[in-house]
Amino acid sequence: MEFIERDDLEILARVKADGSVFISLFLSTSVEEKSSREMKTFLRKKVRQFEKMFASKDKVRTGFRRSLEQIEEFVENGLSKETRGLAIFCSAERSFFRAFQLSVRLPNRFIVDETPHIAPLAQLVENHQHHLVVLLDSHHARILGIYFWRVIEEKRLEEEIPGKVKVGGWSQPRFQRHRRDQVQHFLKEVADQLEKSFRKDSPDNIILLGQGRIMAEFRKLLPRFLDDKVLIVDSMDITTSSQDVVRRLRPLLEEEKARSHQEVQSQLLHRVREDYLAVGGVGETLGALQEGRVDALILASQSGHMGVRCRGCGFLFEKGDQGDCLFCKEELEDVDLTERMVEMAEKGRSAVEFIQNPEPRFLEAMDGVGAFLKY
Repeated sequence: MEFIERDDLEILARVKADGSVFISLFLSTSVEEKSSREMKTFLRKKVRQFEKMFASKDKVRTGFRRSLEQIEEFVENGLSKETRGLAIFCSAERSFFRAFQLSVRLPNRFIVDETPHIAPLAQLVENHQHHLVVLLDSHHARILGIYFWRVIEEKRLEEEIPGKVKVGGWSQPRFQRHRRDQVQHFLKEVADQLEKSFRKDSPDNIILLGQGRIMAEFRKLLPRFLDDKVLIVDSMDITTSSQDVVRRLRPLLEEEKARSHQEVQSQLLHRVREDYLAVGGVGETLGALQEGRVDALILASQSGHMGVRCRGCGFLFEKGDQGDCLFCKEELEDVDLTERMVEMAEKGRSAVEFIQNPEPRFLEAMDGVGAFLKY
């Protein structure tokens, strides 16, 4: 199973149009006969649709068919049995093929354009954060990487530490000091391993699970930058199975995500009213993106805005009455504006936040689009 990183989105976002055909395919897949049949029916329908569209365009039709052959070959022979969602970006003319096999389902979409369409994949990445989870007691530790609700890596640490009983030949205070020193040494070892894992994998946050007293001692040993990444601290037995860890964490994380989305919308609305480093609405947000001023793009997850792009200078506009480009007077063409905004944000390394259950005031006042600005 392949995991998507922000670097993958940036690579896709930086592909420039050159007239070649580019297919972006998103599929819900399964080994079940019904799902497999539905997937193939969807593909056949889309292929017939585009074949008709390109009937009089020999060069485009040839590029489309060559790309389609590569896609069909992969779907037929390259799918893993565990795959539940598939994203493919392919242009045979440009020798470009990238496939992501995912553990979560994707809505079926088949897009033909001159560049990859990354918004569905970007939304998936933003909605499935990479968590680093530590389960800990005084002499056992497990560090789990969780992504797309799956455990992708697990490390175990253990230390031989004497129990809380008096050992012959030792005074009780001396014995207890010795035991505390060993526990501290073990916790420091776990903290060091956590830092190594964090630097290697760059997760979105850290979750600490264990006994309250031990967790308090452990957090004292964490560097500030790691402690700032701690999202949840809760109790859980060290022997809890990996699957149960994920199952029990999921509602907590979804609740935390919903709370975060509410805060983001409230802060954005407040800052737009104060005219302080924030914009709201399609036009204002689009302008800030094209000026490179966006720090974080905020979108309602179901937002779909169409606009126009100049065939000459490439500038984007809201859908309006304008006939030609306001700047270079070249012809305008229809584009998916939401897709282009996400593409610009990814190119500029701006954060992208998709609000799952947007508040009415965000939709009504801003059309479900806004941004926090750098300056």
